[in-house]
Amino acid sequence: MPQVPADPATGRGATLRRVTYEFGPIDESGTATRIYPWSARPSSVTCYLTGAEWDLEKVNRTDTVDALSLRHARFRTIADGDVLDHLNLGFDFIPLVHVPNTVSSAGHFGLLSLTQLLDDIASADTDSHHASATTGSPIIGLSGARFPVDRRTGQTLPVQVEPGMVWPLGDDGRLSTMNTYTQIAELRAYVKTLRERLSVVSRLPASVIGTVSPAEVPSGYTLRLSFRLLEAMVRSMRLAREAKYPLLLKMMQRLYQLGGTLPPGHPLLRRLPPYRPSGHSRSRRSGHAGQGPVPRDRNPPPPRGRLPRRGRHGGS
Repeated sequence: MPQVPADPATGRGATLRRVTYEFGPIDESGTATRIYPWSARPSSVTCYLTGAEWDLEKVNRTDTVDALSLRHARFRTIADGDVLDHLNLGFDFIPLVHVPNTVSSAGHFGLLSLTQLLDDIASADTDSHHASATTGSPIIGLSGARFPVDRRTGQTLPVQVEPGMVWPLGDDGRLSTMNTYTQIAELRAYVKTLRERLSVVSRLPASVIGTVSPAEVPSGYTLRLSFRLLEAMVRSMRLAREAKYPLLLKMMQRLYQLGGTLPPGHPLLRRLPPYRPSGHSRSRRSGHAGQGPVPRDRNPPPPRGRLPRRGRHGGS
Protein backbone atom coordinates (compact mmCIF):
# COMPACT_ATOMS: atom_id res chain seq x y z
CA MET A 1 0.00 0.00 0.00
CA PRO A 2 1.73 3.21 -1.11
CA GLN A 3 1.72 6.30 1.05
CA VAL A 4 0.70 9.51 -0.73
CA PRO A 5 2.31 12.63 0.78
CA ALA A 6 0.29 15.67 1.75
CA ASP A 7 -0.47 18.39 -0.80
CA PRO A 8 -0.35 21.87 0.79
CA ALA A 9 -1.75 23.49 -2.38
CA THR A 10 -5.08 21.66 -2.12
CA GLY A 11 -5.05 21.21 1.64
CA ARG A 12 -5.16 17.42 1.36
CA GLY A 13 -3.37 15.51 4.09
CA ALA A 14 -1.23 12.42 3.74
CA THR A 15 -3.18 9.31 2.81
CA LEU A 16 -2.66 5.57 2.59
CA ARG A 17 -3.82 4.12 -0.73
CA ARG A 18 -4.74 0.52 -1.51
CA VAL A 19 -5.76 -0.97 -4.87
CA THR A 20 -7.52 -4.34 -4.78
CA TYR A 21 -8.46 -6.73 -7.59
CA GLU A 22 -10.79 -9.58 -6.71
CA PHE A 23 -12.96 -12.14 -8.45
CA GLY A 24 -16.68 -12.34 -7.88
CA PRO A 25 -19.97 -13.30 -9.51
CA ILE A 26 -21.36 -11.07 -12.22
CA ASP A 27 -24.58 -10.42 -10.29
CA GLU A 28 -25.71 -10.90 -6.72
CA SER A 29 -27.56 -14.11 -7.49
CA GLY A 30 -24.52 -15.71 -9.10
CA THR A 31 -26.54 -17.10 -12.02
CA ALA A 32 -25.65 -14.53 -14.69
CA THR A 33 -23.09 -15.57 -17.29
CA ARG A 34 -21.07 -13.78 -19.91
CA ILE A 35 -19.18 -14.95 -23.01
CA TYR A 36 -15.81 -13.25 -23.39
CA PRO A 37 -14.15 -12.75 -26.80
CA TRP A 38 -11.30 -15.17 -25.96
CA SER A 39 -13.48 -18.11 -24.97
CA ALA A 40 -16.56 -19.85 -26.32
CA ARG A 41 -17.64 -21.03 -22.87
CA PRO A 42 -19.92 -18.83 -20.77
CA SER A 43 -18.36 -17.53 -17.55
CA SER A 44 -20.06 -16.40 -14.35
CA VAL A 45 -16.94 -14.71 -12.94
CA THR A 46 -15.77 -11.12 -13.36
CA CYS A 47 -13.03 -8.96 -11.87
CA TYR A 48 -13.79 -6.09 -9.49
CA LEU A 49 -11.52 -3.11 -8.81
CA THR A 50 -11.47 -1.16 -5.56
CA GLY A 51 -9.34 1.93 -5.01
CA ALA A 52 -9.58 3.12 -1.41
CA GLU A 53 -7.78 5.78 0.62
CA TRP A 54 -7.45 6.34 4.35
CA ASP A 55 -6.27 9.45 6.16
CA LEU A 56 -2.84 8.61 7.49
CA GLU A 57 -3.35 10.71 10.59
CA LYS A 58 -6.46 8.75 11.57
CA VAL A 59 -4.76 5.43 10.84
CA ASN A 60 -1.86 6.31 13.13
CA ARG A 61 -4.22 7.28 15.94
CA THR A 62 -6.16 4.02 15.71
CA ASP A 63 -4.09 0.99 16.74
CA THR A 64 -6.65 -1.61 15.73
CA VAL A 65 -7.21 -3.83 12.73
CA ASP A 66 -10.44 -1.97 12.02
CA ALA A 67 -8.42 1.14 11.09
CA LEU A 68 -8.16 -0.07 7.47
CA SER A 69 -11.77 -1.14 7.18
CA LEU A 70 -13.67 -0.09 4.08
CA ARG A 71 -16.19 1.63 6.34
CA HIS A 72 -13.60 4.32 7.08
CA ALA A 73 -12.22 4.48 3.53
CA ARG A 74 -12.65 7.13 0.88
CA PHE A 75 -13.05 5.68 -2.62
CA ARG A 76 -11.34 7.29 -5.56
CA THR A 77 -13.12 8.55 -8.68
CA ILE A 78 -11.57 8.16 -12.15
CA ALA A 79 -11.80 10.62 -15.05
CA ASP A 80 -15.03 9.22 -16.54
CA GLY A 81 -16.84 9.57 -13.21
CA ASP A 82 -16.83 5.93 -12.08
CA VAL A 83 -16.23 5.36 -8.38
CA LEU A 84 -13.66 2.66 -7.63
CA ASP A 85 -15.87 0.82 -5.16
CA HIS A 86 -16.07 -2.78 -6.44
CA LEU A 87 -16.10 -1.51 -10.01
CA ASN A 88 -16.92 -4.28 -12.51
CA LEU A 89 -14.09 -4.31 -15.08
CA GLY A 90 -15.87 -6.65 -17.49
CA PHE A 91 -13.30 -9.45 -17.77
CA ASP A 92 -12.43 -12.60 -15.85
CA PHE A 93 -8.72 -12.12 -15.12
CA ILE A 94 -6.61 -9.93 -12.85
CA PRO A 95 -4.73 -7.37 -15.02
CA LEU A 96 -1.42 -7.71 -13.18
CA VAL A 97 1.70 -9.57 -14.32
CA HIS A 98 4.86 -9.72 -12.22
CA VAL A 99 7.83 -9.56 -14.60
CA PRO A 100 11.05 -10.56 -12.76
CA ASN A 101 14.66 -9.82 -13.65
CA THR A 102 16.04 -13.02 -12.16
CA VAL A 103 14.93 -16.64 -12.09
CA SER A 104 12.31 -17.30 -9.43
CA SER A 105 13.65 -19.22 -6.43
CA ALA A 106 13.10 -19.53 -2.68
CA GLY A 107 14.87 -16.22 -2.02
CA HIS A 108 13.48 -14.38 -5.02
CA PHE A 109 14.18 -10.69 -4.71
CA GLY A 110 15.78 -7.98 -6.82
CA LEU A 111 19.23 -6.56 -6.16
CA LEU A 112 20.58 -3.63 -8.17
CA SER A 113 24.38 -3.70 -8.36
CA LEU A 114 24.70 -0.44 -10.30
CA THR A 115 23.39 1.92 -7.61
CA GLN A 116 26.80 2.76 -6.15
CA LEU A 117 28.31 3.24 -9.60
CA LEU A 118 25.52 5.57 -10.71
CA ASP A 119 25.87 7.55 -7.47
CA ASP A 120 29.61 7.90 -8.08
CA ILE A 121 28.99 9.23 -11.59
CA ALA A 122 26.46 11.76 -10.30
CA SER A 123 28.83 12.90 -7.53
CA ALA A 124 31.74 13.23 -9.96
CA ASP A 125 29.61 15.32 -12.33
CA THR A 126 28.63 17.59 -9.43
CA ASP A 127 32.26 18.00 -8.36
CA SER A 128 33.25 18.81 -11.93
CA HIS A 129 30.53 21.46 -12.10
CA HIS A 130 31.73 23.11 -8.89
CA ALA A 131 35.36 23.00 -10.03
CA SER A 132 34.52 24.65 -13.35
CA ALA A 133 33.13 27.64 -11.44
CA THR A 134 36.55 28.36 -9.91
CA THR A 135 38.21 27.93 -13.31
CA GLY A 136 35.93 30.47 -14.95
CA SER A 137 36.34 32.91 -12.05
CA PRO A 138 39.76 32.09 -10.61
CA ILE A 139 40.98 33.13 -7.20
CA ILE A 140 43.42 36.05 -7.60
CA GLY A 141 45.98 37.22 -5.06
CA LEU A 142 47.42 40.75 -5.22
CA SER A 143 50.33 42.20 -3.30
CA GLY A 144 51.71 45.73 -3.57
CA ALA A 145 48.68 46.99 -5.47
CA ARG A 146 46.90 50.28 -4.97
CA PHE A 147 43.30 49.52 -4.20
CA PRO A 148 40.54 52.12 -4.34
CA VAL A 149 39.62 53.61 -0.96
CA ASP A 150 36.29 54.91 0.23
CA ARG A 151 36.71 58.63 0.93
CA ARG A 152 34.14 58.70 3.70
CA THR A 153 35.25 55.69 5.71
CA GLY A 154 38.83 55.34 4.52
CA GLN A 155 38.40 51.60 4.03
CA THR A 156 39.51 49.66 0.97
CA LEU A 157 36.74 48.98 -1.50
CA PRO A 158 36.17 45.40 -2.67
CA VAL A 159 37.77 44.59 -5.99
CA GLN A 160 36.04 42.51 -8.64
CA VAL A 161 37.65 40.79 -11.60
CA GLU A 162 36.23 42.19 -14.83
CA PRO A 163 37.39 42.21 -18.45
CA GLY A 164 39.74 45.12 -19.11
CA MET A 165 40.42 45.71 -15.40
CA VAL A 166 43.80 47.36 -14.65
CA TRP A 167 45.46 47.37 -11.24
CA PRO A 168 48.49 49.57 -10.70
CA LEU A 169 51.24 47.60 -8.95
CA GLY A 170 54.22 48.92 -7.06
CA ASP A 171 57.85 47.96 -7.50
CA ASP A 172 57.36 44.81 -5.44
CA GLY A 173 53.81 44.19 -6.66
CA ARG A 174 52.76 40.71 -7.60
CA LEU A 175 49.67 39.04 -9.06
CA SER A 176 49.07 35.33 -8.68
CA THR A 177 46.11 33.15 -9.65
CA MET A 178 45.00 29.70 -8.60
CA ASN A 179 44.80 27.41 -11.62
CA THR A 180 42.26 24.61 -11.11
CA TYR A 181 42.24 23.35 -14.69
CA THR A 182 44.28 20.29 -13.80
CA GLN A 183 41.69 19.28 -11.20
CA ILE A 184 38.93 19.57 -13.80
CA ALA A 185 40.91 17.40 -16.20
CA GLU A 186 41.31 14.77 -13.48
CA LEU A 187 37.61 14.86 -12.68
CA ARG A 188 36.66 14.49 -16.33
CA ALA A 189 39.03 11.55 -16.69
CA TYR A 190 37.50 10.03 -13.56
CA VAL A 191 33.99 10.40 -15.00
CA LYS A 192 35.14 8.76 -18.23
CA THR A 193 36.60 5.87 -16.24
CA LEU A 194 33.34 5.43 -14.35
CA ARG A 195 31.35 5.37 -17.58
CA GLU A 196 33.65 2.72 -19.01
CA ARG A 197 33.20 0.69 -15.83
CA LEU A 198 29.44 1.14 -16.15
CA SER A 199 29.63 -0.27 -19.67
CA VAL A 200 31.52 -3.33 -18.39
CA VAL A 201 29.38 -3.99 -15.31
CA SER A 202 26.03 -3.45 -17.03
CA ARG A 203 27.17 -5.35 -20.16
CA LEU A 204 26.03 -2.47 -22.34
CA PRO A 205 28.43 -1.54 -25.14
CA ALA A 206 29.67 2.01 -25.39
CA SER A 207 27.75 2.45 -28.65
CA VAL A 208 24.48 1.80 -26.79
CA ILE A 209 25.31 4.13 -23.90
CA GLY A 210 26.36 6.82 -26.39
CA THR A 211 29.95 7.33 -25.24
CA VAL A 212 31.61 6.27 -28.50
CA SER A 213 31.77 8.23 -31.72
CA PRO A 214 30.88 6.48 -34.99
CA ALA A 215 34.19 7.68 -36.41
CA GLU A 216 36.04 5.67 -33.74
CA VAL A 217 34.56 2.35 -34.92
CA PRO A 218 36.90 0.78 -37.50
CA SER A 219 34.24 -1.33 -39.22
CA GLY A 220 30.68 -2.49 -38.97
CA TYR A 221 31.86 -5.99 -38.07
CA THR A 222 33.65 -4.59 -35.02
CA LEU A 223 30.48 -2.77 -34.02
CA ARG A 224 28.53 -5.99 -34.46
CA LEU A 225 30.92 -7.89 -32.18
CA SER A 226 30.51 -5.26 -29.46
CA PHE A 227 26.87 -6.32 -29.07
CA ARG A 228 27.75 -9.88 -27.97
CA LEU A 229 27.58 -9.15 -24.24
CA LEU A 230 24.33 -7.26 -24.69
CA GLU A 231 22.81 -10.15 -26.62
CA ALA A 232 23.83 -12.58 -23.88
CA MET A 233 22.24 -10.34 -21.26
CA VAL A 234 19.01 -10.02 -23.24
CA ARG A 235 18.85 -13.80 -23.67
CA SER A 236 19.36 -14.38 -19.94
CA MET A 237 16.72 -11.80 -19.00
CA ARG A 238 14.25 -13.22 -21.48
CA LEU A 239 14.95 -16.69 -20.12
CA ALA A 240 13.95 -15.48 -16.64
CA ARG A 241 10.84 -13.85 -18.09
CA GLU A 242 9.98 -16.63 -20.51
CA ALA A 243 6.94 -17.67 -18.47
CA LYS A 244 5.74 -14.09 -17.90
CA TYR A 245 6.03 -12.53 -21.35
CA PRO A 246 3.31 -14.79 -22.84
CA LEU A 247 1.02 -13.82 -19.94
CA LEU A 248 1.73 -10.14 -20.52
CA LEU A 249 1.04 -10.39 -24.25
CA LYS A 250 -2.05 -12.50 -23.58
CA MET A 251 -3.41 -9.90 -21.16
CA MET A 252 -2.82 -7.00 -23.58
CA GLN A 253 -4.44 -8.85 -26.47
CA ARG A 254 -7.49 -9.66 -24.37
CA LEU A 255 -7.85 -5.99 -23.47
CA TYR A 256 -7.70 -5.09 -27.16
CA GLN A 257 -10.28 -7.79 -27.89
CA LEU A 258 -12.60 -6.25 -25.33
CA GLY A 259 -12.20 -2.87 -27.01
CA GLY A 260 -12.97 -4.34 -30.43
CA THR A 261 -9.53 -3.64 -31.90
CA LEU A 262 -8.61 -7.32 -32.27
CA PRO A 263 -10.99 -10.05 -33.46
CA PRO A 264 -12.27 -12.65 -31.01
CA GLY A 265 -10.35 -15.87 -30.62
CA HIS A 266 -7.12 -17.11 -29.16
CA PRO A 267 -4.07 -14.88 -28.67
CA LEU A 268 -2.25 -14.03 -31.88
CA LEU A 269 1.23 -13.27 -30.52
CA ARG A 270 2.83 -15.53 -27.91
CA ARG A 271 6.41 -14.27 -27.78
CA LEU A 272 8.26 -11.03 -28.26
CA PRO A 273 10.05 -10.33 -31.55
CA PRO A 274 13.85 -9.94 -31.54
CA TYR A 275 14.98 -6.66 -30.03
CA ARG A 276 17.45 -6.07 -32.88
CA PRO A 277 16.64 -6.83 -36.54
CA SER A 278 18.91 -9.40 -38.14
CA GLY A 279 19.80 -10.05 -41.75
CA HIS A 280 17.51 -13.08 -41.89
CA SER A 281 14.51 -11.07 -40.76
CA ARG A 282 15.30 -8.32 -43.26
CA SER A 283 15.42 -10.83 -46.12
CA ARG A 284 12.02 -12.16 -45.15
CA ARG A 285 10.53 -8.68 -44.95
CA SER A 286 11.94 -7.75 -48.34
CA GLY A 287 9.93 -10.46 -50.13
CA HIS A 288 6.34 -10.55 -51.22
CA ALA A 289 3.69 -11.09 -48.57
CA GLY A 290 3.67 -14.83 -47.98
CA GLN A 291 5.66 -15.59 -51.16
CA GLY A 292 9.28 -15.51 -49.93
CA PRO A 293 12.05 -13.35 -51.40
CA VAL A 294 11.62 -11.39 -54.60
CA PRO A 295 12.94 -13.47 -57.55
CA ARG A 296 15.73 -11.99 -59.63
CA ASP A 297 15.07 -10.93 -63.20
CA ARG A 298 16.95 -13.10 -65.68
CA ASN A 299 17.22 -10.22 -68.15
CA PRO A 300 17.76 -7.11 -66.04
CA PRO A 301 17.64 -3.72 -67.77
CA PRO A 302 20.99 -2.17 -68.71
CA PRO A 303 22.43 0.37 -66.31
CA ARG A 304 21.92 4.03 -66.98
CA GLY A 305 24.51 5.80 -69.05
CA ARG A 306 25.40 2.73 -71.15
CA LEU A 307 23.98 1.41 -74.37
CA PRO A 308 23.48 -2.31 -74.97
CA ARG A 309 26.26 -3.90 -77.00
CA ARG A 310 25.12 -4.84 -80.51
CA GLY A 311 26.17 -7.85 -82.55
CA ARG A 312 27.89 -7.99 -85.92
CA HIS A 313 24.64 -7.65 -87.92
CA GLY A 314 23.20 -4.88 -85.78
CA GLY A 315 21.05 -7.18 -83.67
CA SER A 316 20.87 -6.78 -79.95
